Amino acid sequence: MELFREVLNEGNLYDLGWKGDKFTWNNSKGDETFTKERLDRAVSNPEWIEVYKESWVEEMMARTSNHKPLLVHLIKEKDWGGDIKKAFAYKANWALEEKCELVSKKAWKKVAARREPSSKVMELLNRSKQAFQKWSKQIRKGGKNKIEENQNYCKGYKLKNAKTMLMR
Repeated sequence: MELFREVLNEGNLYDLGWKGDKFTWNNSKGDETFTKERLDRAVSNPEWIEVYKESWVEEMMARTSNHKPLLVHLIKEKDWGGDIKKAFAYKANWALEEKCELVSKKAWKKVAARREPSSKVMELLNRSKQAFQKWSKQIRKGGKNKIEENQNYCKGYKLKNAKTMLMR
């Protein structure tokens, strides 16, 4: 832990803190050896903090791991044009969808090997954002189609029922 603190200090990095449960990991034991710790953190430098003054870190529910994913909420004070930008947000209910993991894996497949680690992370985050936004639109469109399909079914059922009533 001391080495970790040294790295943060040398890199001029600061822990962004958290909202919600403090602990991000547990040993998945159901007995007296149960342990939980705050292992996962989001850190940033002063320049980043200056741009994203209204940021915060939220611990999400873990679906398939004993580590809770972290969601960093970013709100820029002002865009270059003076408009407030809406930050992308991963929707927790997406994790319940079967295709969620596939969308994530596909977004992370191709990354340029000769890039700096920080730019690789940014590329992966941007790819994930784009993939999840596209997938989200497909889900919403599919939901609308399903509603229309059910409405048409109900109309047909009502017509069929009305004809049956008239024939009596």
